[in-house]
Amino acid sequence: MPQLAQLVRAKYPGVYDDLDDAALEAAVRAKYPGVYDDLVEEPKAEHPHARVARLAGENLPAIGGAIGSALGMVGGPVVSAGTAALGGAAGRLGQRVLHAMQGRPAEDGLVGMAADAGQHGAVQGALDLAGGAATRMLAGGARRLYTGLAKPSKTLRADHPDAVQTALAVRAPISQGGLRKLEAMRGQSAQQADAMIDAASPTARPIRAREVISEFGDTVKELRRRADIGQPSELAKVGERGRRLIAAEPAGGMELSRAQELKRTAQNAASAGYLQAKRGTVKEVTADTMLDKDVARGLRAAIERRVPDVAGVNQRTQSLGGAASLLEDAVGREGNTHAFGGMRDLIAAGSGGGVGAAFGMPAEGAAIGLLMRLLSSPATGSLAAIGMNEASRLPHGQLLRLLMSSHGSTGTPTASKR
Repeated sequence: MPQLAQLVRAKYPGVYDDLDDAALEAAVRAKYPGVYDDLVEEPKAEHPHARVARLAGENLPAIGGAIGSALGMVGGPVVSAGTAALGGAAGRLGQRVLHAMQGRPAEDGLVGMAADAGQHGAVQGALDLAGGAATRMLAGGARRLYTGLAKPSKTLRADHPDAVQTALAVRAPISQGGLRKLEAMRGQSAQQADAMIDAASPTARPIRAREVISEFGDTVKELRRRADIGQPSELAKVGERGRRLIAAEPAGGMELSRAQELKRTAQNAASAGYLQAKRGTVKEVTADTMLDKDVARGLRAAIERRVPDVAGVNQRTQSLGGAASLLEDAVGREGNTHAFGGMRDLIAAGSGGGVGAAFGMPAEGAAIGLLMRLLSSPATGSLAAIGMNEASRLPHGQLLRLLMSSHGSTGTPTASKR
């Protein structure tokens, strides 16, 4: 409590009960300038929680940048600068908010706070926080972080280039729960396609075997290349598969429902063959496996020509399947199933210990280390990537206009009536 306020209240008890101590002291000093300058406020012992708040307010920008930099290490060097800048800007904005909560509101308003945060973010990583750039930065950062955690193989990236984006879009974390979610969604999408095809099958033009055989071209080219390097020629298998398809064709052609059933059988056979090649069980993808894939592709194309609306559903089913394959590999990878241990813990401990040593906050540094460990884990770090991707969908242009409108509508503060 200010000493001057105590003296005045002691001399005039009850007269100034409508004023708090700070207001009373300010009023007396204003009326008698310089008279009471020898009276100073008694120093108070700083509460531990207040100390943490003060240190956080002073160091949030640097702490945010440190977290951003460490997070960038998880996603790779490309994302490091962006995440450091985002952390620095978020830290500065958090600092300004904390100051406002402590009774030190910014005189420059919301737009000034945003500009100040942007400047500090630029110092951390030359980040452009303007509307569209913020959207692209968030979406790109989310994609790179998720990719860095999932580590898709070269083959998977080639076969399913949209797997990461699909997983982010449906908010599937890199975990068993996320994998189950994707598999369930893929099953629902496949059932929707089946229902559409069953409804169209009675009146649709039947599918002929020659429509399917027309998809064998890529396999023929690959088998010829293999023969050219001295491998035993398997070109005869192409003709044999075509003759069998024609012989099995029902009189008048194949109904759509039957074609959908056989398409799925061919897809499963092809997937099993490619999986064997991936695991090294066979030297290379066999001619039969490539032909199974061709049959599945030919039946799908023939069905979609007759039921165009099913093409979008098939594409969604395929995308969900690619994302499920991505998570299946990531979840089953050695090291991802262990809660602690390894390089992630070393990076997290180093980051947290560095922050704690730099700012004299060992407990807070340990908390930051734990946070970094969570972010570097595929299961929890992918949740951060999903959050960034969701944030990228916000209408940043509208929010910026709203902030500017709010700033422009604020008038000059009026003086206190007291």
